[in-house]
Order: sequence, then structure tokens, then C-alpha cells
Amino acid sequence: MPKAVAALAADKPKIFAHAAMMAVQNFGFMLLYNSIWGATPFDATCDSTRFAVGFMVLSCFGVSFLCIGMGMGGYTEDSFFFPFYWIAHATVAVVGYSSCTYLIPVARFSEEGKACAALNPVNGERVEYVFYLHAALYWVYVYSMLSVTYYSWAKATFFSKPIMQ
Repeated sequence: MPKAVAALAADKPKIFAHAAMMAVQNFGFMLLYNSIWGATPFDATCDSTRFAVGFMVLSCFGVSFLCIGMGMGGYTEDSFFFPFYWIAHATVAVVGYSSCTYLIPVARFSEEGKACAALNPVNGERVEYVFYLHAALYWVYVYSMLSVTYYSWAKATFFSKPIMQ
């Protein structure tokens, strides 16, 4: 029976690179959305926009280091830290990052969101274009998450032949 977490030496740079790309992407979105959050007018019209963008900021901050922990667990083949960080990361990523991929455009492109954007047109435009980038890179992020999982655990567990002794 294979180890719970077993990465091939040749796959360790892939684990490192995918985890690093995920961390950079999330930290970048944290910075982009944080500036938008701070510039969103404090008006009842903007409540849903401020919530969605603020939730994305906090989620991206958490995910930034959790995906490094997940990559570290896979790279070092740690049977405690890989599943711990994988679950913690997946929880924050689904509850935060993924739900904000829905919440942000719903907030920004609703009638209320359009009225909010009219209060600060530059910020309204920033929400729109940062979201387009966010949406375009969402599946890159998912692919990296699946790649770290595959190279750290699934490949050795399901796709390699056991060594005969």
C-alpha cells in the first residue's frame, strides 16, 4: 500500500511551482481588491459591493498562505500537514474565493451595483476590470490546486504500480 502522501522527486518542482503560482495569484487579488474595497463609497447603495470585495480580500489573504502550506506538505510528503492544509485551503477557497467569483459580479452589475459605481466611477470601473481578470484566472487556480493534489497524493496513490519486493 502506498504512503498517504508520496511525491516523486521529479514532481516536487511542479508542486512547488503550482503552490507558488496559487499564492502569487491570491496575494495579487488581495492587493487589487483591497484598494477597491477601501475606495468603495460608504453608502447603503454600496453595501453588497463592499461586502463582496471585502470578503474576497480576506479570503485571498488566507488562501495565499494556506496554499503554500498545502504545497509544503506535498513537497515534504508530510502525512499530517498536506491533508491539514489541503482541507483548510479548500474550505477557504470554496467559501471565499469561489463564492466571491459569483458574488462580485452579482453585486457590481446589479442595479444597486451600477448606482454604487456611479458614486465613484473610477472605482466602479476597477471592480469591473479586476473581476474580468479574476474570472479569467479562476480556472488556472483550480488547475493548480488539482495539480498539487495530483502530484502530492493522487499520482502515487492511484496511478503508479506498486514495487514488488
